[in-house]
Amino acid sequence: MTPADATRIDAALEVVFRAEMIRRAQSLLDRLPNSPQIERHLGLSAGYLARIRAGRKVPSAELLAFLAVIVKRPVVLKDVEAFWRSDVA
Repeated sequence: MTPADATRIDAALEVVFRAEMIRRAQSLLDRLPNSPQIERHLGLSAGYLARIRAGRKVPSAELLAFLAVIVKRPVVLKDVEAFWRSDVA
């Protein structure tokens, strides 16, 4: 494999990876209510999740994992809210 081949493969994989991250995030966001509340609790800018849902932003792996946890266990979001309201970490 030449360096040029590797560069082309890397570029193709990047496109596929980004598309899959967006697809997974969109699937999770479709199952979550109230994106503004989630954005507030996670410290995300207003409208960030809407931009992901629209395919204009690619979520980080960490955000995607946390969204998956929230879908499985919605109470986690309340735990995050309580954490930020408390003065003890």
